[in-house]
Formats: sequence, C-alpha cells, structure tokens
Amino acid sequence: MKSIFFKISIVFLTLIFSNTMKAQEEEKVNYAVMTSKIQQLKPITHAAEELQKEDGALFGAFETIIYGKEVVALTDKRLMKPYLKNAKQANISLVVCKMALDLFEVKEKDLPKEFKVVPDAFLYYLQLQKKGYLTLSL
Repeated sequence: MKSIFFKISIVFLTLIFSNTMKAQEEEKVNYAVMTSKIQQLKPITHAAEELQKEDGALFGAFETIIYGKEVVALTDKRLMKPYLKNAKQANISLVVCKMALDLFEVKEKDLPKEFKVVPDAFLYYLQLQKKGYLTLSL
C-alpha cells in the first residue's frame, strides 16, 4: 500500500514539474531599450531584427523609449521616415516621454502616429523591468 502511494506520488509530482517547466520554457522574451539619441535607432532596430531571428517564436515585444532634447527631431518627417519604416519592419514599438515633449515644447500632434506617448520615460522603463523585460539604457 505504501509502495503504491509512493509510486503515485512520484508520477503526480513528475507531471506537475514537467508542465511547470514547459510553461516557463515557452514564455516570450520581451525587450526594451531607452535612448536619448535618434541616431541609435538604426543599431537598435538591427539588434531587434537579430533577436527575432534568434528567438523565433519566443520573441515577444520590443520597445524603444526616447527621451531628452532630441524629441524635437521626431517631428522632422524627412529625418524620421527611414527610422519609422525600419521600426515597422522590425516590429518595434516606439515610445516617447511626455515630460521631454513638454520641456522642449513639442506638441503630441506633431509626432508621427507611430509613437506612443508615456508620461515619464524612466518610470515606464522601470515598470517594464518589473514585468520581466530585458532592458538596456543607452
């Protein structure tokens, strides 16, 4: 009787642990990069493309957060066109800091529609870290 109970317990625990490990292995990997330099969008996009190839089906979200004085340049359509095209192809979400927009007197309506505006870039970045995103600040 003890032997049967022991065997059933072993099988039950094995099933539980194998399902738990399988669920953990299949979690998507999410990334966030924070930068104050628009010129870094090109290498950031390249990194996202390479990670997509490497991660395959496990690739999740990739967010690029922009803050600082260069938010003014985001309104330059000619400058931003190639960056926006590359970000779209690489499935990158573009995020900009509302505090920086206000500080440098940039109106949200003047930004390309691809940008998501968040109240505070640093808080948003830390919140993504809490959610398990792999992060890099440049």
